[in-house]
Amino acid sequence: MKNPLVLGIGNELLCDDGVGLLVVNCAAEELGATFSRVDFRNNYSAGFDLLYEMMDVTRAIIVDAVCTGHASPGFCHGFSIPQIRRMKQSRLADSHGMNLATVLALGEKMGYAMPGDIVIFGIETEDVTSFSTEPTIAVKNAIPCAVEMILQTLLQWRKETLFLCKCGANIAEFIDLKEVEARFSGGGKTMFVETQDLLCSPAGKKNMRKALLNNKPDVVVIAACSPKMHEKTFQGVVADAGINMAKMQMANIREQSAWVTADKKEATLKAIALINAALERSVLHDDLHPRTMECLTDLVIIGGGIAGIEAALMAASAGRKVTIVEKEISLGGSVIKTEEVAPAMECAPCLLAPRLSAIRDNKNIRVISNASVTDVLGFLGNFKVKVRRMARYVKDSCIGCEACFEVCPVTMKSGFHLGLGTKKAVSTLFAGSVPAAAAIDKAACLHFIDGSCNAC
Repeated sequence: MKNPLVLGIGNELLCDDGVGLLVVNCAAEELGATFSRVDFRNNYSAGFDLLYEMMDVTRAIIVDAVCTGHASPGFCHGFSIPQIRRMKQSRLADSHGMNLATVLALGEKMGYAMPGDIVIFGIETEDVTSFSTEPTIAVKNAIPCAVEMILQTLLQWRKETLFLCKCGANIAEFIDLKEVEARFSGGGKTMFVETQDLLCSPAGKKNMRKALLNNKPDVVVIAACSPKMHEKTFQGVVADAGINMAKMQMANIREQSAWVTADKKEATLKAIALINAALERSVLHDDLHPRTMECLTDLVIIGGGIAGIEAALMAASAGRKVTIVEKEISLGGSVIKTEEVAPAMECAPCLLAPRLSAIRDNKNIRVISNASVTDVLGFLGNFKVKVRRMARYVKDSCIGCEACFEVCPVTMKSGFHLGLGTKKAVSTLFAGSVPAAAAIDKAACLHFIDGSCNAC
């Protein structure tokens, strides 16, 4: 059997005559995502074509323009099949084709499965003879009312399934689940209610999937524990049964009722209220569909301390391209400045040396030192990072051999040593640093100050 059908009928070129088409178009736009198992279609000829539209459809809503002469333009009618037979100004009773009642009778005689439930809405017209694609104002203003009538009908048709979880004794001892089941299984929109010991268990999930496949509900409500515990679990079961995971809503009757309400009667009433809220909320749910996008999987790590070093090595070992941006001329951060570190009182530079060597030798890692990030644009997977790198004023071939240190005439306090030590105007942070190249302090170098030195 096909999904329920919302069918618009009319002639879009004859002013108000096309209002049924406009109503269904609006309904599809506003309600289509929520009622994903409902087909919204238009028919421009009616008559015999209605037979093909109605074949194998479970339920149908038909919207057309009508002219009864007994209501003001824009009035929204609800009709039965016998009433339609007596109406001439409608595609539902086309004098050149077949009316809806005839279509249904013919389909049944031919052995076709015809809708068991049909709702007919007609919008009273003002002008169906003028050539125009726009309806009159009164008829146009009636479109939201007709869409609301469709919504209320679809809500009445909606199949809902409710699963109640005992959660061992966590819920069953504090909430009267038999009363809850009786409240929702009788006469309401809920078509199926089932209570299980542990829904999250393999047996519970198997039974849930079987019930969903048999009942094919539009909405699934699970009254159990917190969504933080098992929402993903139940979304997977629902999706495996061919239902969009957005159609599943959880009611937390354990943490929000059973565990915090001492009186069993009050806890039961509260559980019923929470389930009702979940059912009402489910009306607002739109389908969720997986999306993909092209993205760059490279990483930028800001800061080349011990945390940045470890993060870079982990990402690189997973095959990711990594760029480290460090404000100092070499990696190491604050840890490298420490002589000994707890608990074994190891030498910090010695401790970091293997990690620095691994950074240097890893082809997936690029280091931009003596630099700072100036801007980050974009979004996840598509970031653009702007970096400003300061010049070292040495050749790219520098390997940090320290030969230039000896000939440099300028001695100054070392920031690396917190002002307690000295360095030359050309220096590295420490022996074995990565990158190994030296850098010249332009503010202290005589070559840049007055051009009096070319020693290095």
